[in-house]
Amino acid sequence: MLCIDCSFLSLGFYLSGYISAFISIMPDVGEDKRIQLVFITPQHAMQEDGQTLVMSFKHPKTNVPAKFLVVKNELLVKIFELKKHSEEHCAWFVGNYVLSDGSMFIATPFDPLFFALTSLQTAQHGKFVLLNQIITSPEVLAALNGYDLDHIADSVGEDGMKAYRCVVLS
Repeated sequence: MLCIDCSFLSLGFYLSGYISAFISIMPDVGEDKRIQLVFITPQHAMQEDGQTLVMSFKHPKTNVPAKFLVVKNELLVKIFELKKHSEEHCAWFVGNYVLSDGSMFIATPFDPLFFALTSLQTAQHGKFVLLNQIITSPEVLAALNGYDLDHIADSVGEDGMKAYRCVVLS
């Protein structure tokens, strides 16, 4: 799982509820290896009081690793799917910087129930399982807090130790 902590510097232009951000990503390889990217994110994803991470999870639709923006604060966790858009011969001018990679990442809200559905479908058929047995990411588990999974799966047990089984529709 790729996990990169991000620090934001707003570019200051808005697109009807979305904000552009110039993000400086510092992986754990040192200050001289800084990567600078351009993101288009919903305004509520750009919070000063929380932590923003770029993480890689298996996409529920394709089962192929994909990039997600995870925004954590003390109350909740939100997940955004990242899609990369790039064109040939493109660059960004940001303040005193020129970014030769003219690509941008667009963040759209992603419902964590899709992770739960896919995990429950691939779990042992007919058997009840705890969510933390089939979803290994603490960020996804935190994002699922507050969701009522009884609408998408059979459940047994109390709130603290609830087990789920996928409902198969035919």
